[in-house]
Amino acid sequence: MQHIFNMQIREIRNAEENVILLDGGDQFQGTLWFHFYHGLEAARFMNKMQYDAMAFGNHEFDNKIEGVIPFLQNISHPMVCANIDASKEPELQRLFQPSVVLTVGGQKIAVIGYVTPNTTFLSFPGPNLVFKDEVAAITAEVRRLQSQGVNKFIALGHSGIKADITIAKQVPGLDLVVGGHSNTFLYEGTPPEDDKKYGEYPLGIPSEVESGRFVLVVQDYAFGKYLGYLKLKFDDAGEVTEFDGNPILLNSSISQDSETLAEVASMKGIIANLTKQEVGRTHVFLDGRRETCRRGECNMGNLITDAMVRQNLKTPDEAKWADVSMGIWNSGNIRAPIPFRPPNGIITGEDVLTVVPFMNTIDVIVISGEALYQAFEHSVAELPDSEAGQFLQVSGFVVTYDLSKPVGERVVRLEARCSECKVPQYQPVEKQKRYKLLINSYIADGGDGFTMIKDNTYSRDQIGYLDSDLLFAYLKDASPITTGLERRITFVDGTAAGSSPSLSAAVFVLLMSPILTMLTTLFP
Repeated sequence: MQHIFNMQIREIRNAEENVILLDGGDQFQGTLWFHFYHGLEAARFMNKMQYDAMAFGNHEFDNKIEGVIPFLQNISHPMVCANIDASKEPELQRLFQPSVVLTVGGQKIAVIGYVTPNTTFLSFPGPNLVFKDEVAAITAEVRRLQSQGVNKFIALGHSGIKADITIAKQVPGLDLVVGGHSNTFLYEGTPPEDDKKYGEYPLGIPSEVESGRFVLVVQDYAFGKYLGYLKLKFDDAGEVTEFDGNPILLNSSISQDSETLAEVASMKGIIANLTKQEVGRTHVFLDGRRETCRRGECNMGNLITDAMVRQNLKTPDEAKWADVSMGIWNSGNIRAPIPFRPPNGIITGEDVLTVVPFMNTIDVIVISGEALYQAFEHSVAELPDSEAGQFLQVSGFVVTYDLSKPVGERVVRLEARCSECKVPQYQPVEKQKRYKLLINSYIADGGDGFTMIKDNTYSRDQIGYLDSDLLFAYLKDASPITTGLERRITFVDGTAAGSSPSLSAAVFVLLMSPILTMLTTLFP
């Protein structure tokens, strides 16, 4: 895909004057490339494409501050973010800035960065970074730059479509918001494929602080599927007078950049041996799709949680058949399905590392039944409106939700599989009782908002292997896989939460006064 992407950008630059290329964050994670190169591959290809600015995504902090610093040291474009106070992390603070003012076609265009404050629990930025309110931070930066004569403003960031719309409504002086994080697909007219759109491209949002002004908002699909393209024309006062464009589908109809293709091939060779090796077999489709696993039980979730329990079985004794009989897994840590490939259903190392690319460890914790109830309430707090990664997949639990009830009161049944019993059976979770369960380190550390787990853990032991190692071992022992759905997770109407297609974000182009073309790339 990178070679197609590069070629499309080159063609636009050859056809248009005054082109700007922007990125809305999350270059980290989600691919085998990151697993092996830790972001330096992204820096290499971004430099090749000559970006003008980039915003942080929450995933840039997945390997902590020390993980993002080498990336920042290797990119040739500015990283912008106005709502992070990094004064207690001086090495990081030197490597980004609140905004950048670009001179394009003789015009000054300010690009102001932002990132979701939820990064504090979605990733691992550490205790020293302070994430401030986006609206207040962007407004302050707009005011500062207006005093220097700038009158054209783009907010570039990674907080989700709802936050993007709020920013458009409440920040004075903005002309455009280029967003990410929620992976929202905007498109004018009928999309070229079956991707379900959230709204038109761009959205026109009426300002709540400047009467009569509209602020444009753009996002597009994920995984580099589209290159967003938007043309803007400004008058001398810095007001948008014309706009046009749509995301461009990056498919085989676009020529390939042979130079980039050769670079990709040379780097890919390093990981090819591991990724193409057979590690197991499946007789069924292993559904790890976002729209399935973040709304209800999915068999990929059952596979992963069963693997945790199975791979940690100890020698039974007179009192119990297993030391740990339960496991939970947040669906945000399930990144892809594994298809059945006739005739043998081979699963490769690449499949496994694509499903679980984050290198979390498997831990054993002891928490109270009260904290378990809170965790399962949090699991469905965003449903049905959002496909949030906090939705829990389970082994050794059965849970029933009622989404018609208020948030925090939706768990109507929660039972746990006993371990201190001769015959395994499910028993109601008692709030005052303590429970031992298997968990990934991400949610054990409070990730995806599971602070009730982090703050109420009586004990925690690291087993010593990664999530990918867990699946490699389980697939070796348990193949062929036939895991299905077992009604571990149900809703009061007897169904799943009601699926809807996943939405995602990716890339854009804009034309500004006098003739200003901007390209923007947003990866999920």
